[in-house]
Amino acid sequence: MLEDMFYGATYDDFLFRPEYGILKSRRGSDLSMPFSRNIKISAPIVGANMDTVTREKMMKTLSLEGCFGFLDRNCPIEDQVARVRHVKRQYSFVIDNPVVVHSKNTIEEARNIITGQNVSSLLVENSPGNGVLAGILTHRDIIAAEGREGMLVENFMTPFRRIITAKPGIAIGRAEKIMAENRIEKLPLINKDRKIKGLITIRDIQVAKQKPYSTKDDKGRLMVGAAIGSSGDFMERAEALISAEADCILMATAMFLYVNTKRRTEKIKAELSSLVLPLVAGDF
Repeated sequence: MLEDMFYGATYDDFLFRPEYGILKSRRGSDLSMPFSRNIKISAPIVGANMDTVTREKMMKTLSLEGCFGFLDRNCPIEDQVARVRHVKRQYSFVIDNPVVVHSKNTIEEARNIITGQNVSSLLVENSPGNGVLAGILTHRDIIAAEGREGMLVENFMTPFRRIITAKPGIAIGRAEKIMAENRIEKLPLINKDRKIKGLITIRDIQVAKQKPYSTKDDKGRLMVGAAIGSSGDFMERAEALISAEADCILMATAMFLYVNTKRRTEKIKAELSSLVLPLVAGDF
């Protein structure tokens, strides 16, 4: 039975009794915990796989602040995959696959790519798909091209001869020094054949230093969770998300203790033999 003191009371009528604290500062409290075998989070907060809770902006914020979450599955597979890839490109020390255009693209096409991919600049390749660095098109170049949407990217980009570049595998400290000495914000990474192998931005370096507790993978990219169902396109969706480098798959079901859910979990593990990321089944 309820004690008399609780009748007619609300939450605001009570206060947890203060206890003696042994920490000199709140900064000394460690809230980190293992989410799975290969994912450790700095704060015990996980975003639910709901379209009103965790989409790409929330997923990015959660991982950036040392938490985790699952992108919802209430969308076509290609949309969910695009959201995974978007988050993986944010705040990485090295952007493995930077967004590129080719020199014969128009300014209008480049502007559409910048808007659609939510980036501030584009690396420019010599011709479509060859990956040879020809220049870089920045946000300032796009502004300078205002009203000349039909002109070509090569007319406004900074050409290769004026670009500071580095080799793949450069250390973060060395990259930061090069960018500071040359007063640049972007450092393309190329091999001996001028092939684009990555991109480092000063913003990403600064964020990495300011938020060392972020939930990141071995390549320094934000970690991403994504949900699938337990029927319908669950296998196709799982394969696509794994290819997009999601870090954890959630088989979202209201009740795990169903024979079909167990069988489908086993099906994923059996058919996707390359599955090395965590597979969670249940309800978040």
